[in-house]
This record gives sequence, structure tokens and C-alpha cells, in this order.
Amino acid sequence: MQSLKIALFFAFVAYASSCSQAPGTTTTTVTTTVTTVSNDEDSESGLLSSNDRRLIRKTWDQAKKDGDIPPTILYRYAFKLFQFSFQFAMLYVSFPSFVVAHPEYQKMFKSFATVPQNELLGNGNFLAQAYTILAGLNVVIQSLSSQELLANQINALGGAHQPRGATPIMFEQFGAISEEVLAEELGIAFNAEARQAWKNGMRALVVGISKNLKKSEDLADPQTKLTPHQIHDVQRSWETIRANRNAMISSIFIKLFKETPRTQKHFAKFSTVAVDALSGNADYNKQVALVADRLDTIISAMDDKLQLLGNINYMRYTHQPPRAIHRQTFEDFARLLIDALTASGVSSDDMDSWKGVLTIFVNGITCCLYFQSNSSLKMASLKIFLLLSVIAFVSACKPGTTTTSVTTTVTTVSADDGQEGILSSHERSVIRKTWDQAKKDGDVPPQVLFRFVTAHPEYQKMFSKFASVPQNELLGNGNFLAQAYTILAGLNVVIQSLSSQELLANQLNALGGAHQARAVTPIMFEQFGAILEEVLAEELGTAFNAEAKSAWKNGLAALVAGISKTLKKSEDLADPQTKLTGHQIRDVQRTWENIRSERNAMISSIFIKLFKETPRTQRHFAKFSAVAVDDLSGNADYNQQVALVADRLDTIISAMDDKLQLLGNINYMKYTHIKRGIARQTFEDFGRLLIDVLGAKGIASDDLDSWKGVLTVFVNGVSPKN
Repeated sequence: MQSLKIALFFAFVAYASSCSQAPGTTTTTVTTTVTTVSNDEDSESGLLSSNDRRLIRKTWDQAKKDGDIPPTILYRYAFKLFQFSFQFAMLYVSFPSFVVAHPEYQKMFKSFATVPQNELLGNGNFLAQAYTILAGLNVVIQSLSSQELLANQINALGGAHQPRGATPIMFEQFGAISEEVLAEELGIAFNAEARQAWKNGMRALVVGISKNLKKSEDLADPQTKLTPHQIHDVQRSWETIRANRNAMISSIFIKLFKETPRTQKHFAKFSTVAVDALSGNADYNKQVALVADRLDTIISAMDDKLQLLGNINYMRYTHQPPRAIHRQTFEDFARLLIDALTASGVSSDDMDSWKGVLTIFVNGITCCLYFQSNSSLKMASLKIFLLLSVIAFVSACKPGTTTTSVTTTVTTVSADDGQEGILSSHERSVIRKTWDQAKKDGDVPPQVLFRFVTAHPEYQKMFSKFASVPQNELLGNGNFLAQAYTILAGLNVVIQSLSSQELLANQLNALGGAHQARAVTPIMFEQFGAILEEVLAEELGTAFNAEAKSAWKNGLAALVAGISKTLKKSEDLADPQTKLTGHQIRDVQRTWENIRSERNAMISSIFIKLFKETPRTQRHFAKFSAVAVDDLSGNADYNQQVALVADRLDTIISAMDDKLQLLGNINYMKYTHIKRGIARQTFEDFGRLLIDVLGAKGIASDDLDSWKGVLTVFVNGVSPKN
């Protein structure tokens, strides 16, 4: 009961992953795309303190070990949450009274909408949905270790609930009631410290989700602060006027210099030229073209998060001292650009998006500069930066394109703040600490990229925008600098992902898959690793002590090995959580569709063979355990069991491409069979016989290989070897 109440906290949050609202769909998977992750496991900043996060995770880890919790939560609370939300907040009403009063809520779950309430706890679809919630809960709880990952989750949840008509009051009431329930059920275990942690967590999530009850296109990205709507409006309207961009930028400069003459002094090559004579000055026109092209580059790449962050970083660092251009100058430029856009016929709705985007640009370019300029730190941190520059390479060098964002979709995340995964927690801390020092130097990115392409000239050809630029001109080339700062944005992904084995695995999958198309080989990463170790030892000197050297050596070895193993087509990369590839899922679903109408007969034939091979297996089925095998086909209880298994297999296969639903179905099978004491060998035998039947049905050998892989994952999930 205590752990049930703890799990209750996020049952509502996980509801987004389980409740079907859209006609014709059964589940909505809660996923989030992560581009940069600022891990804050040891930080006191963000939504919650590190101690609050620790307490919440600790209690959740205890709660999720109980296999009976998910169905109990869904049965007793899933509907009650909505009773609270719609102001039917009677904490202690009985469940029968509640669902009689509000039967409409059960109808939201298509797979058991018509099941009598007194049969729910024995209904397979209900139980499978409950375990899907268990899988979904990990998303939010484990996301607490990253402010940005949690922000993405809140975005996703807010967007998912908006079309369902959820209102902020619903979340507020849920938060208040949850605190009461926790206090009541946990008793003395819910001490002052735990109470405050949960209170803070509830408040943050309720407020966050309430603020994000919007259409997905109107949800601002947690890192860029831009919405897809704004990006789409700006890019679309820009496309109609970009051909005239030089003239537009020139008119802005002329007005700006006339309004504020001192602004012209920032441009030494034409600082003394009369404003009215600027249009005939070659240096002025060159600067106009440079600014117009930079603006065009930024706008064109706005839907590529890493490239956008890189461009903003580039603008920031190239305008810091000694040029020291004031924020007011950028604000004036933006104001005049808005005027020019309006004069060009851009609509008022689009103008609102432009204003929002320009505000983000100005804030990003002129925010307080936190980068140091100490020369010794520059060289030392340069080498640390080199560690993963090749990893961020994926965002820059695809032939025929300018950039490709390093992103990954995360469904379940197992944070391992204090666990020993690919690296020990101490090694991760050492690597992050040195990385935090390295990324403070704004001169590091261009220097790193410069050294990398000069050491390997063939790699420069992969960067289409500066492939033919002479190397002695690279450090002054805008496209080169913008790419360098894009790498800076991308490096945070891998370094900060070290705190989660699954998140890091997703990153390695994404990077390996992206590099495979570029014909990158493992030897490239191996050579890079060997060189890097030498460079780190040389440049960091005494700071690169034995402890740091060991951490970086282990980290580099793990990353190189991980990426090397994932140099495959994206469809052949196994998902870190489910262990299945997109290829396997498609093969199994496609072939199953051709034979699913015969599933009852197929399952019956498997059972008959299984019982004949291993008679004791039949004893697990009390209702027909004493029936002769040859008479089973005429037994009603047997046929009911066959239909149940066939339908469950059909449900699992149909939902394989929905990660949470797949994990939920496997959890359901695991917990409902543990109590019955069914041995792993029985599941292995069933899988073997199923393969035989599929072969007899004419399934191709390639597809059978996918079936074998999928069934192995199922068996391992339902009946783990340990």
C-alpha cells in the first residue's frame, strides 16, 4: 500500500502513454527528442534539488519492484484521478460508486472499455495496460536527473493532454490530493524530508504540465525556446523575400547608422565613410552580403537544433570583446528588420513569430558571457574538446547537406547516478568536471576543428560549406566558425548522457547509424582514441593525473567501442531498451499479418506438441490438466486458453513498434507467470515450436531470423535467466 501510493504520484503523468483518446488508436507513447542534455545530478539548480531527486528516485525504486502495483494503481486510481480532475474530489469514495457515476472514463481504454468492472483485475488487456504504465513511469522519474530531459517530458505530456481537454485546475487538484494520500499512506516513512521532496516534485510537475497544455506546434523547445509554429512561419515568410536580402540588410544598416552614428564605428573598414556614400563602398557591400548570408543561414537551419544553437554561439563569440557590440545595437537591428519585413508584406501573424524568434536570437547572442580567455586553459581545454569532436562530426559532414542534428528519441531511461555502468560514477564525475572547464572557453571550438581538419585534410572535404577554403583562412571563415560552435552544442549530448546507460546507448546508436552512411570505419575511431590520449597527457600536464587519465581512457575506450559496434543502418540498430531492431519488428509484423487469421489453430497445434513432448507442462492449466491430449481440441476450457494465448500474442506483435506498450506487455507476461512457477524452458520450447510452425507456413528464412531474435527477447523478458 505504501509503494502503491508512491507510484500514484506519476500514474497521472504516465496516463499520456496509456489512455486512448483519438478514435482508432489504442495508446499514445510518451517520447521525447533530446538534443542537448544538461545533467544536474549533483546540482542544486533546476526544478528540484539533488536531494529531492534522490529521495523521489529511492522511493520509486522500492515501489516498482512490486509486480502487483501496476494493476492495483490502474484499477483503484486511474479513473479516480479524473474524478479528482473534474472536481469530483471525494478521496474516499468506493471504486464501484465512482465508476457507476463516471463510466465514461473506462471507455477511454479501448481494449477493455466494455469489460465489467468486477472482472478488470482478471482481464489480460487491463493488466497489460497497467504494466505499460509501469514502463511509462520510469520516463518521468528517471528524467529528474536532467533539467532539459524533464522539460522535454513536461512538453510531451502537456501536448498529449491538450487535445483531451485537460485543464490546469485538473493538475492542481491532483497535486493537492496526491500530497494528502502520500501523507496518509506512508505514515512515519513520509517524514518531513520526504514530504518536502514530494511536495516540491509535485508542484514543479503540476505547474510545468499545466503551462504546456498546448498544441504540439505551439510548445517551445526547452533549449531553443522556439516553437515549431514560429520556426515554420519565419522560414516560410523568409523564403519569399530572401532573394532581396542584401538590399533589405543595407537599408537596415543605413537607418541604424543614421539613428546611432556610433554604431558605424564598429566597422573599421568603412567607419569614416559618409552614410549616404556607403552604398558605393566595396567593404560596406561585402559586410552587407556577409550579414545577409549569415541571417539566411541561421533562418534556413532553425529547424536543426544543434545548427541553430551553433549559429547563435558563433554570433555571440564573434561579437564579444574587443568588438563589444552592445545589446541595444542588436535590439535596434531587430526592430528595423521587423519594419522592413512589414514593408515587404509579411502578415501580422507571421510578424508575431518573427518578433518571438528575434527576441530569442538577441537574448542568445547578447547574454552574459561566461567564457574565459586564459591562454593556458584554452590549450588544455582544447584537447578535452577534441575527445568527442569526431562524435559531433555527425552533425556536420553528410555529403550533400550542411548539417545533421545529433538527436535521439528516449522512451525509458534508467538513470545510474550512483551505479557502475559503462563507467563508474566517479569516472563520470571526473569527465564531466573537466568538460565543464573545457566548454567555458569560447575560442576552443574553432581551434579544435581547425586542428582536426589540418591533421586529416581528407576530412575537410566532408564539410561542404568550407571544403575548398584554404586552411590558413579557416579560422576567419564564417561557415567554419559556425560549424565549430555547432560541435560545441553537440558535445554536451554525449558528455551529459554518461549518467544514463540507456540514454548513452541511444546516443551511440544514433551516432553509429549516422556515420555508417558516410563509410566511417572503426579504425577511424581507434586512431582518434590513441591520438587523443597522447594529446591529453601532453596538454593537461599535471592536471591530467593518474585518476583523470584512467577516467578518460576508460571513457574513450567505451565510446569508441560503442560507436564502432553501431556502425550499421538505422533499421539494423537494436533499441537499447527493447533490444529489437526496426528491421526485426517490421519483418515479424508483416509476416504475422499474413497468418494471424489462423492464429488459434496454430497455437493449438503448438500446445498439443508441447504437452506431448513434456507432459508436466499441461499441469500448469488446472482446468484441463487431466484431459487426454488427444481430447483437448474438444474441451471448452482448453479452447478458451488457446484463444487467450493467441490473442495475447497478436496484441504483443501488433504493438511491437510502440516501445512502452511492448515493455508493458512483456512485464504483464512476466508478472502473471511468475506466480504460476512456469519454467524458462517452457517458454523456450514454445518459441521453438512456434518457429517450426512459421517455417511450415512458408515464412522466408530471413524473416524467420527476425522471428528468432524477437522470440529470444520475449523469452528473456518474460523469464530472465537470472
